[in-house]
Amino acid sequence: IDVGHSPGAVSAALISYAELNNKSIPSNDLGVLVTGVSSTKSIEDILNILTPNFSYIVCTKAYHHGEDPGIIASFVRQKNKAARIVTCNTIEEAVEHSVDTAVKLGRDIYVAGGLFLAIEYWQTFMGNSPKELMFF
Repeated sequence: IDVGHSPGAVSAALISYAELNNKSIPSNDLGVLVTGVSSTKSIEDILNILTPNFSYIVCTKAYHHGEDPGIIASFVRQKNKAARIVTCNTIEEAVEHSVDTAVKLGRDIYVAGGLFLAIEYWQTFMGNSPKELMFF
């Protein structure tokens, strides 16, 4: 789970993730990407870094400041026409779908695009409600 929420941080984390998997950037198959970006961040720049490197992408939103997943999916489609793109309206749905998909495909899950997305994904994955989180 990458908590970077600027293009530079997202890029650095993605390169590190690829290296941990003995791959390099660009790659078209680093696993299952779960992504969503805060509405106040540089959505297009962040997604331009992430999306070309994954063939399966789950677009969702954090409850806290998350951009609409349909808008995220639209940016993703522009950058990676070959990817399988799934839109999940809630983080809970995204966790369930990404875990099921990763198990079926035998792939890792990479969650990236925003701080709140990463925190809420982890909270949900651990069996807790992301709605209970209190951000500053």
